[in-house]
Amino acid sequence: MVYAHMSRREALARAALTATSLSLAVSISTAAKRVEAKVSPTPDADADNDVLNALLTAEYDAIATYSAGAGIIAADGAADQPTKDTVTAVAVHFRSQHMEHAAALRKLIEDNDGDPVADSGEANIPESFDDPTVGGVIKLAADKEKQAAVAYANVMKSISTLTAAKLVASIGAVETQHFVVLYLLAEGLIAANADTLTKATLVVPAAFILDVGGSGTQSLEDFPDLDDLLELDPPS
Repeated sequence: MVYAHMSRREALARAALTATSLSLAVSISTAAKRVEAKVSPTPDADADNDVLNALLTAEYDAIATYSAGAGIIAADGAADQPTKDTVTAVAVHFRSQHMEHAAALRKLIEDNDGDPVADSGEANIPESFDDPTVGGVIKLAADKEKQAAVAYANVMKSISTLTAAKLVASIGAVETQHFVVLYLLAEGLIAANADTLTKATLVVPAAFILDVGGSGTQSLEDFPDLDDLLELDPPS
């Protein structure tokens, strides 16, 4: 790996590129499966609601896990405070995006005349989790995000309506980005620093890849401020 010889800016740029590449790979793979299917699923809002409720349950779990993780980070007496503050800021940002995901899923289920599953408010922490440290929380969150990314990709094989498919794809790609960032942190390939703390909302900047029509939501599809920051489209 070449990360050790890179500046922090270069490492973060490489991480963002990796996340985007994996997200595109997931999108292309799921699209290919739909194209190869001999018969598209017959639109079935009730069946979609069952799937969407399963995803909603996972989003609730992610929200509760990040909340629990913030408490574990705060109680870690061995970690330095700047690292704790930075990781907490990123965790809170990711939690807010999961909240947006949950809100969008709930709305779609209701639009389909379904009943969104109730939020238990409890985090489903594996019994094997025995590392109540900043590093342990990062690994726990990375594992949750990996599971979510895989779940959203798998759902694309059976979801039956275009509206639901668009939402699932838009969220799943973001879960992949969350996983990549956390994985790189867990492996020490990127580091939490003061610059990240002040710009935590730019770590995975949008909760959705495509505009899903939610009130007040920001999608990566139409994010001019990000393009300006990256100088991808300089004025002519």
